[in-house]
Amino acid sequence: MAKNYPRWAHARYENAVLGGAISTITLSDPYGRNFLPQGAIILGGTIDIIVQPVGASATIALGTSAGSSTTSLKGATAIASWTVGQLALVPIFTAATYVKLTAAGSITTTIATTALTAGIFEVHLLYVVSSQ
Repeated sequence: MAKNYPRWAHARYENAVLGGAISTITLSDPYGRNFLPQGAIILGGTIDIIVQPVGASATIALGTSAGSSTTSLKGATAIASWTVGQLALVPIFTAATYVKLTAAGSITTTIATTALTAGIFEVHLLYVVSSQ
């Protein structure tokens, strides 16, 4: 039986690298931590907004590429809420808000309404892996 311990996932959105088209984009991570295994239970985390996203009336959502929805981490939220600093995710360290992946996936962002022309943010997630 494998030991279960808390793990971190990390992903980064940088408009100059990933673009800002209206679409669902798999976020990058130079350290290779933007991977969540099947059975990962996301306990919580934060969105660290480094450069405020720009895009008129755009909305931004966060989720996973598989195993949950494209809005499982943050529902589509108006760009005005995405100001420099910390922004909360859906999982807030309570069982009622945990997200459990049914398949392995990566952290994604979904841009809607208007394309983004600027912005940098990072997503940091704490998770454990279920034995089931």
